[in-house]
Amino acid sequence: MFSWFRSSRRKKLLAEPFPAPWLEVLQQNVGHFALLPTELQQRMRDATRILVAERTFVGASGLMVTDEMKVTVAAQAALLILGGHDYYFDRMSEIYLYPRRVKAALTTYQHRLHSGLGFVDEDAINLGEAWHDRRVRLSWPDVLRGGRDPHDGINLVLHEFAHHLDGLDGDMGGLPPQETRAKQDRWEQVIDQEYDRHLADLEAGRETLLDPYGAENEAEFFAVATECFYEQGRELRQEHPELYAILRDFYHVEPAEWHARSA
Repeated sequence: MFSWFRSSRRKKLLAEPFPAPWLEVLQQNVGHFALLPTELQQRMRDATRILVAERTFVGASGLMVTDEMKVTVAAQAALLILGGHDYYFDRMSEIYLYPRRVKAALTTYQHRLHSGLGFVDEDAINLGEAWHDRRVRLSWPDVLRGGRDPHDGINLVLHEFAHHLDGLDGDMGGLPPQETRAKQDRWEQVIDQEYDRHLADLEAGRETLLDPYGAENEAEFFAVATECFYEQGRELRQEHPELYAILRDFYHVEPAEWHARSA
């Protein structure tokens, strides 16, 4: 019964015209929007409407949440469900937006990295976090910065919302729920080999397409790989074809083609 009411409410919501000011937000703040084919632009608009209506946005540290903020976050999160997933982050509790980066202790990998360079930054700050209690918190300036540039491989919303998907089975371990056992086995095989390759490349001092932060653990590797998949899809497909393939099969989209059309 509840799913019927939810479906009915969504149909009524999507029957309304998409607000013109919101379209301006997509055009200004969400660089991926212009890259998408027409049908996926419509899908992004629809998903954005649903996410803004159904998810709870909370301003932290005195920040007043505006429609621009909600639409900017929701549209970027919508990228993860453009492939037809009927999951609108329904199990996410609150999305906290901060006026600046969130202060936090360094991760183990950051300590290793900074110690190797001769210093440890005890005042490191996080751009955002996804918590096991299904809350997400984000630095609004970094949400905006990441959203406007769809090519740099860095997108805070994609990263943190990917963590949420990873944790849907109760464990953030770099293995989001898979459709079949065969896909799960394939995922584990590819992630293990690609994660080991990433560690080896960093230890050897080789430049990597994937953000070095992915070496923290396999959960961070999945989140970093998701950012790269959507933002540098052509390069990922060329340098890490198996990794690109399992992400394509999971998200059911082809970002490499979006970027190829815009080149």
